[in-house]
Amino acid sequence: MENYFTKEDFTRGYMEVENRKGIMEQFPLTSLSIGVVEVTKQRFKNTIEIGEAGAQVKHLAKTIYGSTYVIDRRKNEEDKFKNTN
Repeated sequence: MENYFTKEDFTRGYMEVENRKGIMEQFPLTSLSIGVVEVTKQRFKNTIEIGEAGAQVKHLAKTIYGSTYVIDRRKNEEDKFKNTN
């Protein structure tokens, strides 16, 4: 990413760019946030549940500064209550 931002941008944590009206604006440095959900038949009943799980892990990834990813390691509801003895 150093190729796209100046050292001053990194020090400040944002870049300053002149907009079309000639006004300087501040923009956060570009980052990438990824949420990963493993999809299995046993875990999800429909695509809505998959989307909800994806939105949750993506939201968590966005709370971490900079580029990051979060992997959803939760199991399906039935597995939470199984006795492992």
